[in-house]
Amino acid sequence: TALYEHASVASFQKFGMELMRFGAPPQLLDRAQMAARDEIRHAQMAFAIAADLLGAEVQPDNLDYNPVLSKTLREFAKATLTEGAMGETLAVLLAVEQLQHTDDPAIRAFLEQVVAEEAQHARARRRR
Repeated sequence: TALYEHASVASFQKFGMELMRFGAPPQLLDRAQMAARDEIRHAQMAFAIAADLLGAEVQPDNLDYNPVLSKTLREFAKATLTEGAMGETLAVLLAVEQLQHTDDPAIRAFLEQVVAEEAQHARARRRR
């Protein structure tokens, strides 16, 4: 989960670059940056939980990610649907399922935050 959250930061950074490429207004750029900050926080929380459970420091490794910006608005819309709306929705569904199987307060708090924020990200990406 921590690695997925970490990779999601890069996805939102790419999304912000593509918004700029296609002339999005500053409000949308700001929302994309806020979502990236949410993902950073999710990754930090998930890595802290993993470190606590494993009893050892856990950090992300190098991210092998070479984003290619969309050439057309249609391509951008398709990528946004796939990476954003669908990916974020799946993250919410996974977190909801995980919530049903944990009593750990730290994990519950993390998952509740992820559910709320990822759902917001999915809704925001569907509106663009």
